Amino acid sequence: MEWKNINKQKLYFILGALVFFVAIAAGAFTLGKYVLSRNQSGPRVVVAVSDYERVYGDTAAPYEESDGFGNYYVHYIGEKSGESRTYLDMTNDLDAKGVIGTTKTKLTTTYKLFEGNQTLERVLMPSEINSDVIQTNTFQNAKNAKPSSEIQLIYGDEGSTDISDRVFTNAHVTPYVNMIDYGYDSYDGFKNIFVSSSMETIDDLFMENYSVEKVLFDEKGTWTNLQSAFYGCKTITSLDNIIFSPNMYKTITNMKNTFSGTGIKEIPSTFQFPENVTTIQNIFGDCEDLESIPADFKVPASVTDASEIFYGCSSLATAPNTMFDNAVSLTDLNEAFQYSGIEEATFKFPVSKNLVNLSRMFEYCDSLKLIDMTLPEGIQNISNMFRYCNQARGKLEIPSSITSMDTTFEFAGTDTDEAYEGYGTPLVMTYYYSDTVKREIEYANAFNNLHTEKYPDGRVTPVELKFSKVYEEDAPYVNEEGENYYLHYVASYDTLDLEEEMKNQMVTYGTEITNTYKMFDSASQIKRVVVPESIPTSKIELNTFINTSQNIQLIFKDVKNDISDKQFELAGDVVPYAYLSDDNRDDVRECKHVFISNEYSAPAYGCSDFSNLKKVYVDETGYEKNGEEWAIFDGTFAYCQGITSLDDIIIPAEISEHITSMDSTFAGTGITSIPASFSLPENVTAIDNIFYDCNSLETIEEGFQIPPAVVNASYIFSYTGLKNIPADLFEKSNNILNLFGAFSGSSIEKINGDFYLPENVEDISGLFSECGELTTIEDGFVIPASVKDGSALFEVTSTLTNVPTDIFEYADNVETLAYAFSSSSFSTATFTLPKTGHLTDIGGMFMSSGIKTIDMRIPDSVDNMNSFLSDCSDAVGRIRMPASLISMHNAFSNTGETASECYEDYATPIVMEYDIDNNAVQDALKDPEFFNIYNSMSNENGKVTACNSKFKKVYETGAPYDGGKGAYYIHYIGDETDLDLEKHLTPDKKLLGQDITSTYKMFEGVQSIRQLLIPKEISADSIEATIFDNTSQAVNLIFKDYESSSDPADITFTNENITPYVYITQNNMSRVNGYKNVYISREKRMTDEFFELDKTTVETLLFDEEGPDTDGNNWTSFEDAFSDLKNLKSPEDAIIPDKVREQIVNASYLFTRSGIEKIPASYRFPENATTVLSSFSQCEKLTMIEEGFQLSENITDAGSLFLGCISLETIPTDLFGNPKGELGARYFFSGCSSLKNINLIIPEGVTDIESMFAECSSLSGTVSLPSTITEMRGIFRLAGSEATTNQPGYYTPIVMYYDPSNSVIQEALKNPVEYNFYDAIKNPDGKVTPVPKPAATSTNLLNAKINASKQLVESSVHVQVKVTDPEDTAQKQPVSNTKEDQTLPKESDVEIKKDIEEDDENKQRDTAADNTIDQMVQMDKENNTVSQQLTTKE
Repeated sequence: MEWKNINKQKLYFILGALVFFVAIAAGAFTLGKYVLSRNQSGPRVVVAVSDYERVYGDTAAPYEESDGFGNYYVHYIGEKSGESRTYLDMTNDLDAKGVIGTTKTKLTTTYKLFEGNQTLERVLMPSEINSDVIQTNTFQNAKNAKPSSEIQLIYGDEGSTDISDRVFTNAHVTPYVNMIDYGYDSYDGFKNIFVSSSMETIDDLFMENYSVEKVLFDEKGTWTNLQSAFYGCKTITSLDNIIFSPNMYKTITNMKNTFSGTGIKEIPSTFQFPENVTTIQNIFGDCEDLESIPADFKVPASVTDASEIFYGCSSLATAPNTMFDNAVSLTDLNEAFQYSGIEEATFKFPVSKNLVNLSRMFEYCDSLKLIDMTLPEGIQNISNMFRYCNQARGKLEIPSSITSMDTTFEFAGTDTDEAYEGYGTPLVMTYYYSDTVKREIEYANAFNNLHTEKYPDGRVTPVELKFSKVYEEDAPYVNEEGENYYLHYVASYDTLDLEEEMKNQMVTYGTEITNTYKMFDSASQIKRVVVPESIPTSKIELNTFINTSQNIQLIFKDVKNDISDKQFELAGDVVPYAYLSDDNRDDVRECKHVFISNEYSAPAYGCSDFSNLKKVYVDETGYEKNGEEWAIFDGTFAYCQGITSLDDIIIPAEISEHITSMDSTFAGTGITSIPASFSLPENVTAIDNIFYDCNSLETIEEGFQIPPAVVNASYIFSYTGLKNIPADLFEKSNNILNLFGAFSGSSIEKINGDFYLPENVEDISGLFSECGELTTIEDGFVIPASVKDGSALFEVTSTLTNVPTDIFEYADNVETLAYAFSSSSFSTATFTLPKTGHLTDIGGMFMSSGIKTIDMRIPDSVDNMNSFLSDCSDAVGRIRMPASLISMHNAFSNTGETASECYEDYATPIVMEYDIDNNAVQDALKDPEFFNIYNSMSNENGKVTACNSKFKKVYETGAPYDGGKGAYYIHYIGDETDLDLEKHLTPDKKLLGQDITSTYKMFEGVQSIRQLLIPKEISADSIEATIFDNTSQAVNLIFKDYESSSDPADITFTNENITPYVYITQNNMSRVNGYKNVYISREKRMTDEFFELDKTTVETLLFDEEGPDTDGNNWTSFEDAFSDLKNLKSPEDAIIPDKVREQIVNASYLFTRSGIEKIPASYRFPENATTVLSSFSQCEKLTMIEEGFQLSENITDAGSLFLGCISLETIPTDLFGNPKGELGARYFFSGCSSLKNINLIIPEGVTDIESMFAECSSLSGTVSLPSTITEMRGIFRLAGSEATTNQPGYYTPIVMYYDPSNSVIQEALKNPVEYNFYDAIKNPDGKVTPVPKPAATSTNLLNAKINASKQLVESSVHVQVKVTDPEDTAQKQPVSNTKEDQTLPKESDVEIKKDIEEDDENKQRDTAADNTIDQMVQMDKENNTVSQQLTTKE
């Protein structure tokens, strides 16, 4: 056995060497190739691949290879690759089959996998590697690089059992099972657990797990919530066994209940909180074994909630008193040590004012013996704080911020008889006086039966010292020993109500206060003292405030004696105020200084008419006591003329924050200015009349601003002496809606350009009315877009001279400017008014004003201009009237009466431009004298010339008219597309006061007009070539003068796209002669046709696009509409708008005998027409119907449509389109002698085709008949008689494809002579070959076959078409060219049943069919119409 092993080893060595040298020679010594070497520990052969190697030579190795090398195991050698990794994640090293690297070994055991490794600190096994395959020699002789540190082995959880206690050979290894999912119960029984980053959340992770002892967290985890993670885990006895990843110290924010109920005994000095944790509520709660906390333990600054932090820690006796002093964000310590074993409460707290709740902090701490704490300001709740601390003794100082202290000391100190430092009780509470403390004292809830005379057995002494006894010879009080003393104020409060203090004699040492002798000597803290009525003003001593320097309010209730002017000794500014209540108003009204107390139920008009009043202070508690009554300060100080400064009216923030209304508050007072330091309440919404009638008010200092909540501010400075307005007065007040009359009647001299109104104000009516000293409005001041009402804005401003022209330009929402400048001295009106459509009323805008010059365009939205410029006797200028005008009564009454000149070259000082459609102006034109309007026929003395606003005068040398400034022409400046010029003339048929005798450049450069209607008053002879100079658009020029000597169609216009039309009515048609283009007006009745129209010249017709008028006209029938128009070249030269087309139902004889030469593909009959009988009949010049033209689907009668069109050669295949229903087409092409080479498919639905191709002598081609044929007599009578070529493969020029199932066609096949059919036996001279269509052959299939046969024209081969399958589109069988084979196709199945000689019956039918076309057309329509002839079966 030994020999075999030795030889085998040699053999391995020799083979390995050979492989080694070959690899070097080939240059292939790369990663992934096998490398042979001798193992250092013995004669072993190693095969290395990447970070892993095969190690041979160990007979106990688990793997065996068939190559003869023997057993081997897989060994990690990553530390040799240059990367000394400390953390190995093996999940990336195994492929899907569990094979590791290129060792090609499926890993089934960890046998010596990390033997001797000196770098790894943690190894993460794949999930397949569970506890069953982990060997004790896995880390044999391995070490963690860090001294005395464990190697962390994380193994898969699939099928694993706990191996926490497994001992590894010569290595310090701690195994952890890998927790990867949320099946927490499946990890019960494991002591050591690795929490994988695949766990999305870890709150409640090990809640009440009774096996876990040690936990390692994945450093890839990004968790934030550790709430209840180890709750109730009694097996966790050391926080050192909870190993957070470094990242968790940054991400974790919630640690509520995290270690609650665990078995820890101490918090180690190494313990750290995560740096961003905010919640540690109950983090160590119910840790009953916890005994010690390190001296440097600190609650971090990030924590906000530490309530219940050591709740129920019954073994915890001490805690560092500095543990909270850095917790500046902390808000809650509720129940922090409740039920704990803590013995001393001497904690310090941060002065942050964030901490508010200490309720139940030490409740039921029956071991607590010492209390010595000062609570900082901000703490509010200390209820039940020391409840049932029955051994407690000590002192608690509480802040003034306390709001709840119910049963703070209930049953505290009950088991100790030792008093605290000389007090009669074990517990002392010093406090700042507050309502909460007052309430608790009264009900004794907080203090467990207070130590007072009423409760001698109490356990808590509350200490509140405000006075001390000072013994002095002249003092007013005497004690039992005969010593004089006075009461000296020692508390820190700045306000003292002596009446309240006197209710508790304990505070005043039992002294009944009768005077104020030196009571506040050197009391620098005191700011207000309320002296009760029981102390008369005579006992308010001059030395009361001796040695003070601050401002002090002395409020006295003995108001019958006013001491407002009393001067105190060696004191600062002491201001005595009389106390005003509901009961003493009449006594107080004569006082100079008044304190409005909370016993005064309603301040509104409360002090109005107090004639002596100079200073006021308002009680801060007034709103708290009286509610909304104290939100209204309307008229409170109205007409108190003794008030000269707003600084003397003090309304504290506690009141002002509730005030919503101050209507007339300071109206009529004697104030002279509004200082920058003065501010109105922030929440006030109404300040109407607030400073109304303050005649002495002249100045508003820069800095004073109207607050943002104000909505209504009408008449706020009305009738004041105010001369200036700060630019930013309304900077903050963008909620103001109403400012009407705000500055009316004031002394304002100028409105600066930088002054601006609130951006949302809506009503500024009368804003500056009656400002008699206002002279200038600077550029820059504008009315904002929000304004709706600007009426009377500057009314009666007798000195106003300058107003910016753009003052209204941005007032997009203004609705009225009525009387805006009425009775003002303003002289120039060139304003730009907003055109947004909201302005409707400018009545009286300049009435009785000093206007001398006006040039304004009134927006089209304005409907009221009553008295607009009335009594402006010196006014000269132009006004453009609005389109929507409804009323203009007295708009120009007495306007321009004394003006010294006229406007430009007009005959009046005022020119009124107007829109022709405005009824109000038209009514005014009918009564020019009432409206002061100039009219050459009736009122030559009027001062206003009415001018059409769409036209203007343009002065130019050589122009046709002569004006005051020289030659001019009239030019259109509107933007209409369809213009009726007649509507723009005045009642005397003038335009701008001028008879129109020329259209010279009238529409020069105007690009909008598409149709122009010229009235009869303007002669067609006066139409100039320059009428549309410098334009290029297409224009229909329609003139009503039909009696001119020339046709404007002959004019060469500068715009070559102009088409002149003469206007046709029902009455002038017979008189319209010689015109090429005619316009069919709404006055024409189509039922009368056009018999009276001169048809020799008309080339184009244009119909009114609105259709006939409403006077019974009917344009549904266009029968004979364009017949005999010999110069009409195309049906599209009859231009019928869509609105007219859709009315037409009868289009028969439409173009009969006209000069139509071609029917274009784009032409369509009216879509609703059902009859087109003879519409193109006898159009002898018609040569072509373009491919694409089709009959409309609604047509039912197309008989004789092209009858007699002798020049027609070409027609489209799909001419018939797709009829919806039955369609009659008898005599359709009858007499079209030039028609040839057709390929016509007659669709299903066509029924009557009698004589369709009769006398079409040149006819050749193919015709496909539908199965719906009901009549076809004479269809090919005399057709093809002059045709020179036959269809390929046939002996006739015409091939007719038919449906053999149709009985009418079958009947026709029996009479080949009558139908001109080819018959080889009996009728060799026939010109038509009937060919049956297969039953399933579609129209497209047939068309394909016809085209296929046409392609054989160039070939001499005769092809017979044979269809064996409906889907076979062109199956052909060649036949012989021999004469014997030249017979009809077999598929035609034509039965030769009749002799060439026709019987008498057939001869009679032929005779009837031989009637000539001319005879048919000339039949009397009234008695027996052609329509009836062609559509009625015999």
